[in-house]
Amino acid sequence: MIEIGKNIRLIRQKQNCSIKEISEKTGLTISHLSKIERGLVSPSLVALEKIAEAFRVPVTALFSAPSTDSPVVKKNERQEIVLPQRIVESLTKGNERKSMGIYYCIEGDDINGSKKRPKSEEEISFFSHPGEEFILVIEGEMRYFVGMNEYLLQEGDSIYYDSNIKHGALRLSPQLKLLIVTTPSTMPPDMMVAYSGNDDLPKRKSKKPNKKQDKKQNDSEA
Repeated sequence: MIEIGKNIRLIRQKQNCSIKEISEKTGLTISHLSKIERGLVSPSLVALEKIAEAFRVPVTALFSAPSTDSPVVKKNERQEIVLPQRIVESLTKGNERKSMGIYYCIEGDDINGSKKRPKSEEEISFFSHPGEEFILVIEGEMRYFVGMNEYLLQEGDSIYYDSNIKHGALRLSPQLKLLIVTTPSTMPPDMMVAYSGNDDLPKRKSKKPNKKQDKKQNDSEA
């Protein structure tokens, strides 16, 4: 029962409540609450229900320690990953305990000393992984591919798709700023590669023109 007592104290401190305030809300004496927090007595189910009601949490919350992470992430606290042509910043803390990840992405020709220009459509890197993704274009322009479909995304546009389907993108503007939301919360592999492509990854196959078919079509039109 010591752990329950510690958890009750942590929740009380996190809510900035005194033992006296909890005593008034629950009808339990200050002495009894103090003993519960120190693990000297085992609280009854009725007592736990009263304490949980005072905290406005389910009884089960008393059996696990509350997260000490602040829900606020200051700009200078963002976890940053610097890659060739791309900077990715996590907008949340403790992603391993969350069901989704939220990221701010900046991509450009001159980021991290790179001057490489976007590649052609035939050299786009494609990815496929479990989950779902949402992308909002804050600044810039790109072509986005999901399966066999192609979309032109400009400032203010957004896209939501099943990331199990092969997807990739081609940056069209010198700089691109994106808000990206993913499930699960772990950073997907395509977050680690700039939209101008990567030589080590599968590429989009180019469609070679069929000269015989084109000649036949031209003859029929003539």
